[in-house]
Amino acid sequence: MKKRMILITIILIVFAIGISVYIAHRPPPLLSVQEQIPVPKPHEHVAPDGTTVQHTHIYDFATPDTDTDKMGASPLANDTKHPIQRAWERLDLAAIKKKYQPYTLAEMKEMWHNDYLEYGLTKSELESAAEEYYPTDQWLNDLMVLGHPFIDSGHYHLALGRRLGMMGPTRDGWYSGIPKYDSWTRELVPWGGFSKENFLAEYELPSDTTWDEFVETLNKFSVVRLMNVLHAEEIDPDVDGGVTSLDGSFLPFSPNLVNVHIDPKTGRTKFIGPSLTAAEEDALVNYGVAPEGMSVVYIDANDKPIPVGNVPPRFYERNMKELAKAQSLLQQQIKEHEL
Repeated sequence: MKKRMILITIILIVFAIGISVYIAHRPPPLLSVQEQIPVPKPHEHVAPDGTTVQHTHIYDFATPDTDTDKMGASPLANDTKHPIQRAWERLDLAAIKKKYQPYTLAEMKEMWHNDYLEYGLTKSELESAAEEYYPTDQWLNDLMVLGHPFIDSGHYHLALGRRLGMMGPTRDGWYSGIPKYDSWTRELVPWGGFSKENFLAEYELPSDTTWDEFVETLNKFSVVRLMNVLHAEEIDPDVDGGVTSLDGSFLPFSPNLVNVHIDPKTGRTKFIGPSLTAAEEDALVNYGVAPEGMSVVYIDANDKPIPVGNVPPRFYERNMKELAKAQSLLQQQIKEHEL
């Protein structure tokens, strides 16, 4: 009995010493997640209409919004028009023809056609086929009707060059299909070549689309793309071209503008524009701080600008959300352990 009492006493002493050591050496309490989040800093975004907006992310820790897949307004259910058609219909064709088509068809041919011929394209079988299906006057006139700008010889050469694009593999693929040779498998794969099905899928056109309708769609897209560049360059002289997606949205290229896509799930990024340092990329992705002297446009996975009001929060805050979960779990484990 005496030995048992001595053993119990020793255990209690050891336990008391352990508690004393824990209290004396326990780590300081963890800062709250809110205390660890950096103060939001204002930075710039460029809206789809080209205007620059000062913006500061507001983060509600209680209800963080991480569902960026639902960003942007969804098209009307009863709107069956293709986005390219809708983008083209929004153009002011009368204003375009007045401002960007200063010459008649005859004047353009007189000024620029000889320069075009010097490239030697008319000697090719492809050029002969293009002239057979789409005579120069008809092709250029059709483009003018659609609003194609013809300010200089560059636009003229581009227009006739696009006519060549309607020949060869493109036209042959539409009617008969041209499979692609896969050098890895050493087999012909139809989905990698030229075919009517591929073209219709890429442009989301109905299965009963005719070749002529397809050509008109491509020409309308070319008009939308060129006018996007011209308008952007007039607004900002630093703009040097850009990319127009198949839905008509435009992504300008400028030395003072960087486009960034941040995957909401993995945090992987894609930057389009001037090169940034690793520190600048980290500041932009994690804290939403734009590089000095630059504006930022957030884009989705399809390179489409995200509306300013729906710009995703700083990715650092999403890390804080995960940290909050881990801290909560840790505190719960400590409580259970103490009990």
